[in-house]
Amino acid sequence: LVIVTLGRFSMSRFFPQQTISRIHGQPREIGGRAVVPMYHPAAALHQQSLRTVLLEDFGRLPAVLERARQAAPQTQPAVPFTAEPPPPPLAPEPSALAPASEAVPPTAAAPMHQPEQQRLFD
Repeated sequence: LVIVTLGRFSMSRFFPQQTISRIHGQPREIGGRAVVPMYHPAAALHQQSLRTVLLEDFGRLPAVLERARQAAPQTQPAVPFTAEPPPPPLAPEPSALAPASEAVPPTAAAPMHQPEQQRLFD
């Protein structure tokens, strides 16, 4: 129903000739969906002045979502939901499992070979 692009890169997919500073927070319809370009949240870390802008833009999203819900046709999903559990994970081969009596304790394991440290400055 709604696509929210976060940042200039994802925004350019839908609005290639626009700048994010001009169209951020303004929903536009593309292909029957509302697309809302927004600054990436990390932008507020780099520019404190964008924090208020981001909060205002995010504050408008509930209204955009509600309008999209009201405008959407009431149809069945393309892929029907099924409550079937996922298949169980594959078990390892029985021969790969050693009995506990044959397991090697961690302290008895062979030490790993450590290569000599290379020095940059001698």
